[in-house]
Amino acid sequence: MAKTAINNTEEYIEDSEQDIRGTDSDNLKTLSEQSDDIKTDTEEIKLHGATGSRWLGSTAGDSPGLLGSITPWVLVSNSTPNTYGDVKELFSGVEVYAYPFTPTKIHPHKLLVVTTSKNEILWKLQFANSGWDGSNHTYANMADAVAAGFYSTAMINFETKKTNTVSVDFQGGRMNIGSKVWCRCLNDDNTESTISIMIGIHAYLI
Repeated sequence: MAKTAINNTEEYIEDSEQDIRGTDSDNLKTLSEQSDDIKTDTEEIKLHGATGSRWLGSTAGDSPGLLGSITPWVLVSNSTPNTYGDVKELFSGVEVYAYPFTPTKIHPHKLLVVTTSKNEILWKLQFANSGWDGSNHTYANMADAVAAGFYSTAMINFETKKTNTVSVDFQGGRMNIGSKVWCRCLNDDNTESTISIMIGIHAYLI
């Protein structure tokens, strides 16, 4: 009986040591994975900040966005206050950003208001993208993207009609290269009015 008890104790100790080794191994693996994630996130932030901005204008008022264009997109509000006007496609997905590397993602983050048609208007601009995955567009149109909550907004308040304004920051959201970008606007005026814009982006390598 004493021999059996000793054998059982030895087996228990051996099993415990294996559990400890397994736990340590799992913990080390988890820590290593977390470290890799932090390293990747850090590199992504560094690359994002170092890539430089690219400003795009329209192709004769429509998509695709062009680096060499200073022709803005013109957005038209609805004649009903606080109601979005027609959707304008800004990027068609074939844009060229001319970086010294091949980016995989971009981040629209700057908005330049070139001019507005009315004085003393509060504007809301809504942006959405198609979520290109390399093979297909997740959203066929802006309505589908908005319905899925896949959109961003920017607010601009003008006391007077503005031209030659400085650019403003907005959170356009990171998106895959090849995605379409749409925009529409509303304001607090009861007649159709226009706002002309250009877009600035950053790129991501990873």
